[in-house]
Amino acid sequence: NAARNPRRTATTAGALMIGLALITLVATVGLSVRQGLENQLRNDTTATWFVQPNQFVPPDPTALVEALSRPREVAAAVPTAFATLTVAGPDGESTGVAVAELAEVAEVYDLGITDGGTDTAGVWVSSDAAADLGVSVGDDVTLSAGVGADERAPVGAVYTRTAALSTILVNQPLADELGAQTFVQAVAIKGADG
Repeated sequence: NAARNPRRTATTAGALMIGLALITLVATVGLSVRQGLENQLRNDTTATWFVQPNQFVPPDPTALVEALSRPREVAAAVPTAFATLTVAGPDGESTGVAVAELAEVAEVYDLGITDGGTDTAGVWVSSDAAADLGVSVGDDVTLSAGVGADERAPVGAVYTRTAALSTILVNQPLADELGAQTFVQAVAIKGADG
């Protein structure tokens, strides 16, 4: 076939080489992105394992954490969820936040807290979100779930590491009080020493 029509053979070979080059490029970029995200996550967390729901209907986080906390090999099990809460400050607003028990977050995440961290009743924000909202530790933000009344809550901490969680982190009881619909994303589990 190459002797009868060398031009067609060369065109086909060229197309195959271009296709192979594109596949190699996509695979390389994909692997690099995956490894980069894994490294960021590894640096931002002290958790040993992550359990993620593999279903459309989210599990009951209380029952899940209770079951995962029973073994003595588990030191902490902290669920994180996503909620479509709107958080507003004097300079702007943001929708879509992570929700967790702020008192337990430090057990499994290293967020690089630069200011505050002792007030676990309200909201923690990344340094970028603090700048966008125009707030700092001690300032109040307004939270809205789109149903019922809005709530004001204090900013309890500012952090720098956002790979493992969102740029805004709301305390679970506050999200519950607002009637926010939450979807469990993961349960971070820290193994017991020894």
